[in-house]
Amino acid sequence: MCVASSERTYDRARLRARQASLRLGAELRSARISAGRSQEEVARAARISQTEVGRIERGVHPHVALETLMIIGATVGLDLVANTFAGPGVIRDAPQVGLLGAFRDRLGPAWGWRYEVLVRAGDQRAWDAVLRHRTTQATLVVEAETRIHDIQALLRRTASKREAAGGVRVVLLVAATRRNREAIAAARELLDAEFPCPVRTALRSLASGLCPDRDALIVQGSRRAQSSHD
Repeated sequence: MCVASSERTYDRARLRARQASLRLGAELRSARISAGRSQEEVARAARISQTEVGRIERGVHPHVALETLMIIGATVGLDLVANTFAGPGVIRDAPQVGLLGAFRDRLGPAWGWRYEVLVRAGDQRAWDAVLRHRTTQATLVVEAETRIHDIQALLRRTASKREAAGGVRVVLLVAATRRNREAIAAARELLDAEFPCPVRTALRSLASGLCPDRDALIVQGSRRAQSSHD
């Protein structure tokens, strides 16, 4: 599962890089022509060759520096801004796979699992897992965190995906480490507001083939699941 996930991530990133190169190159060329600048003038300003400018405009320069692109943009009247946006959820490493596996073992074979399921069509983000009960057809999504770095960022990301998906029941699954427990304790009020279902209630519902009536946070250890709501 890790290998397949890595391959999909690599291929998707390469495709997006190619598309971005073509789009950016076309925009730079259009702006240069509108500004009445030659490739030679742009090349002098960016301290690169005219050939390199041509390759950048065609989107076929494989290793152009971000600084060079910004200089070219400024030369032709464009401000190039680099930002990151939430992308697809990926199973990053063995601990995350193990965390999901431990929860899957806890719930048993009555629940079917799918991994890295898109939040919705056209949205590149994905849930770490989507669960569907084989008998009741109850469905919920799982987000797995092996190490909490920023509670507020985690809540914003989860809330954004929940809003985009519309009406899904979310289980936030967190590894039972000392650091994670400390982070949860420090942000108890925020977490209680976003994940109000007590863990025991959530687990009873899941054992019955039903979704919890509210979103739940479950701290998953090797032998038992606990939550800040215990």
